[in-house]
Amino acid sequence: MKVMKDRFAAGRAEQALIFSRHACQANGLAIYVVIDARSGSIVHLCFAEATQAAAARKLQHLLPAAVFVENQQDHPLIIRMLADYCNGRQRQFAPPCSSLLVDVATSFQRLVWQAIADIPYGTTRTYGDLARQVGTVRCARAVGQACHANPLALIVPCHRVVGAHGQLGGFSGGLDIKKRLLALEAFYTADEQKA
Repeated sequence: MKVMKDRFAAGRAEQALIFSRHACQANGLAIYVVIDARSGSIVHLCFAEATQAAAARKLQHLLPAAVFVENQQDHPLIIRMLADYCNGRQRQFAPPCSSLLVDVATSFQRLVWQAIADIPYGTTRTYGDLARQVGTVRCARAVGQACHANPLALIVPCHRVVGAHGQLGGFSGGLDIKKRLLALEAFYTADEQKA
């Protein structure tokens, strides 16, 4: 971790970044986001407050000069993005995302996250499918670990990754949230097929 910190800090030493944390509600889904206040880019997005706190600790370790500010106002981009997702209008996300946590990810994690980002709305892939897709046939568990490390929930939709026989597997936001997200997507996909 020290080598990563040194490599990471070398390129960012001159920056004193300020982040805001937001908790937003959309159709009953609480989402927590860390935003780079200077650029407005999303650094971390998750469904569990404990996960957000872990991301904040990791960022503070990597960027000791960073100041975290609790922002009580909802971020309009996040609110609109979540509302559109919850109403079936937003299928993929391309908001401005910071690479702060992606920069310190392994090349394998980045490869898995790209494969996850390519999973179509309303469909799922298994951990094994993704392992084969990224060229590591017997590494389904490593794919699961990469999913767990995903700093950009919804944007990199790891809730669409399931176990070999359709079981839910894990989800950093909790299995209840994973079920709700998959059911939401299934509802709007089925609604489209009827039309």
